[in-house]
Amino acid sequence: IGENSKLDFTTLQIMDQSVVNFSTRSTYLAQDAKINWYLGLFGSMLSRYRIGYHLNGTGAVVNDAEVVFGNNDQSFDLNTIVNHNAQSTEGKVVEKSILKDTSKSLFKGMIRINEQAAHSNSFLSGRSILLSKGAKSDSIPGLEIFTNDVKATHSASVAQVDDEQIFYLGTRCLSHSEAERIIVEGFLEPMSRIMSYQVRAWLANIIESKWMNKELTINMDEHLKSIVEVEEVRYNENEEVEQHYKYR
Repeated sequence: IGENSKLDFTTLQIMDQSVVNFSTRSTYLAQDAKINWYLGLFGSMLSRYRIGYHLNGTGAVVNDAEVVFGNNDQSFDLNTIVNHNAQSTEGKVVEKSILKDTSKSLFKGMIRINEQAAHSNSFLSGRSILLSKGAKSDSIPGLEIFTNDVKATHSASVAQVDDEQIFYLGTRCLSHSEAERIIVEGFLEPMSRIMSYQVRAWLANIIESKWMNKELTINMDEHLKSIVEVEEVRYNENEEVEQHYKYR
């Protein structure tokens, strides 16, 4: 991506679950370039992604949002690396997984701030919700810091749905399945708010199909406007960043 350029890119993988999917991509950013890359993994039997960002120019910025929703015996393997190679660069990677049945996910993330990348700021998070006892998830964030005067934050969590939340929603006349779905929607909401309206509509439609075990499609119809409520408020990532371990 050239100097002073901005790119918004969305990848939604909805392949049939008989398919095996391998993907490798690298992004190189020049001075003051910016990329917002949104990745949604919903299909295929096995998905393996290798993602690399190289912030080579001063002031380069990357925002990477990754959503995984697995069911049946699906398996997802993601490895994302952000290389800070110049001063005053910024990186943010947020990965969230929802896993049902006997599906599995592995997320490995790495922030690497090299010697010439002083004054850089980077954030890495991997979080998973397990909806079934047979579902499994591992989230492994890492930091490699080779200079001073930087800010790097990383976190990881894997948890089942909180029984107290289910009970509370049950007292509001919601079934167990409805309660789980509301919790999952709330889990994804901060991430979806940073996406464009159209991507949010597509994502909501795919998650609806996934939840109901329907065929996955990208629906272009106008009725999708009724799925997503239009809100001008945007997610403040600083509130989440401040909750986690920091390297200064």
